[in-house]
This record gives sequence, C-alpha cells and structure tokens, in this order.
Amino acid sequence: GAGLAGVMAAFAARQADPEASIAILAASLEEATTAYSGGWLWLPNNELAGAPDPKDQFVEYAASIAYPDGAPDWALEALEAFWESSPTAMEALGAAGVQWGLQYDMTGSPFPDYYGSTTRPGNALPRGRIVRAFDETFPPPTYLSGLEMMRKIRNASKPDLVLEGYIANDVVETE
Repeated sequence: GAGLAGVMAAFAARQADPEASIAILAASLEEATTAYSGGWLWLPNNELAGAPDPKDQFVEYAASIAYPDGAPDWALEALEAFWESSPTAMEALGAAGVQWGLQYDMTGSPFPDYYGSTTRPGNALPRGRIVRAFDETFPPPTYLSGLEMMRKIRNASKPDLVLEGYIANDVVETE
C-alpha cells in the first residue's frame, strides 16, 4: 500500500540506497487512513516537545496502553526502536523538505496525549508528542492535511514509478 507506512518505506529505501528502483502502487492516496486522519503523528523523543521524553518511561507508558496485561519482549523492543528512530526520521524528512511543528490545542498548549498524565501516571511527557507537517512557503506556515503530507513524503522519495488507481491481487516471482 501507499498510505503513510508505504510512502515512508519508499522514503527510507531511497535514503538507504539513492540508486534503488522505487515503485509505489496505490489504490488511492485519498482513501488511505492517514488522508482521513488530518496528518497528526504521535512521535516520541522529538525535539519540538521542549521537554525530555525518557526512553524507559515512554516504553513503559506506551506498553501499558497497548498491552495492559504485560507486553511481550518483541513489543518492548519495537517501542524502543520507535523512540530511538523518531528523531532520525524527522531529521531526514526535514532535510528532504518536510518541516514539522507541534499540534496545539485551543488554549495554545501542545496537544495532549490521549491518556495524558491523569489516567496513566507514568507518562513523563503528557504534551508534546503530537506533530504535524507544515508548508513554510505560505506565510504564515500552513499545516498540511494527511493527504498533503503523504504526497510530500511520496515526492521526497523520488519514486521511479507511481501507479495510483491500481490494486495488486497477486505476486509473481521471477528468476
């Protein structure tokens, strides 16, 4: 697919190997979940938060939400990798022209985590993980919708081929 995960995979492949052949197959970017979401991303350990987001506390907090009865080791490792790679991903996308800003609530404070700090007291950063891509070419900077963000990341991946409006229904292996 070519929702946010798909376009990020294409971007990561291009970053890993600038000579790689990148093809993106999408039924429709407009129908991807991220297009409907408004483009808000929940990214731990980001420098925009303006406060520390300790890895151990984040992993414990996120695991308690996803696995209330206890997380398996592989899930804890995945949450650690998520915490470790978020700043790198934001920096690489920033270098490719995708700029980031915090999402703010109506009071002007960084948007809170859905579980905040009252229902999950171990949350060391109850505000500051919700970020959005923006376009700084329009004064003032304008936040991008989920669809606009995916298009910007897809374009930053410099795909060799984009087939939109197609659905893969079989995989054929060749030698």
